[in-house]
Amino acid sequence: MSTPVVISTVLALIVAGTLISFITGIAVRLMILTAVLGGAGTVAALAGNAAGEQLGNLVDRVKDQAATLPVLGGAIADSETGGDRDVVVRVIDGDTVELRSTGRARLIGIDTPETVKRGHPVECHGPEASAATKQLLPTGTKVTVKRDREHQDHYGRELVYLFAANGRMVNGTLVREGHARTLRIEPNTRHARRLADLQADAKNARRGMWGRC
Repeated sequence: MSTPVVISTVLALIVAGTLISFITGIAVRLMILTAVLGGAGTVAALAGNAAGEQLGNLVDRVKDQAATLPVLGGAIADSETGGDRDVVVRVIDGDTVELRSTGRARLIGIDTPETVKRGHPVECHGPEASAATKQLLPTGTKVTVKRDREHQDHYGRELVYLFAANGRMVNGTLVREGHARTLRIEPNTRHARRLADLQADAKNARRGMWGRC
């Protein structure tokens, strides 16, 4: 065999070996990648199932503990859907208002010092509490009305939680600022625990009535 032929044969063998090695390497890499992706997909599916189960449990716990709501500006925030839209006609006293559609309404879960109750003197911090409610709910204010288990008290007043346009519950704001005490009356206790926390905060800070009465 001549020298040129030998050289050509050697070069051909080298090129062929290089190609075979390159192709084999790609095949091996593809096999490894497929295995890894397949395993990752299985892990992701398992993780997704576990996450879904945990999310379901979390939703159930939130529903069971509706009193522990998020807060906005220190007062209970509106994180629920639904409710009726209404407009404030006037504030009667710190915990009672008149709404255009709902009529006379009593704020659930709170009690402000008396200012207009027949046969009762004006109580300490009563005028301030009434003024605070008027400031929060001036005539014409648009509000969202939400209910608890009972819709009326024995005086025929509607029992309501009022949420202002900024999402804050008026009931909770009055408690937090020390203008109202909590008033827990079964079965209307959806927000009782959070209102109690707000009252404790107001007492510790000696806000409103807690600093002067």
